[in-house]
Amino acid sequence: MPEVRFGKLAHGQHFVWRNREWTKIGPLLAQRKGRGDTVMLRRSTLVEVRESQMRIPGLEPRMVSPEELGHLFREIALLAEKLPLRDPEREVFVAEVREHFLAVMHTPQTKESA
Repeated sequence: MPEVRFGKLAHGQHFVWRNREWTKIGPLLAQRKGRGDTVMLRRSTLVEVRESQMRIPGLEPRMVSPEELGHLFREIALLAEKLPLRDPEREVFVAEVREHFLAVMHTPQTKESA
């Protein structure tokens, strides 16, 4: 199995680390397959991935239209409705998520630090 850095995996991707199977559930988090164990890994941690799972279909990089971005932000706002937040807090939350998302989209890709 090829080794890749944890930070290069897509969310939801399966991999092997320390002879156990895991799923990436966040930028630095993984959950052990079949269990609730969660670990935090550095992006530079080397993990093994099966050749068939090197790329997840449908997650190839592509340009996103303004209409798709608008749809994403509306979906985020709908999800925020389910959070136990009051109106001013909810609006602040959605605005911060939007700002963070835009910042990530407009950040040039750089080499990951160890």
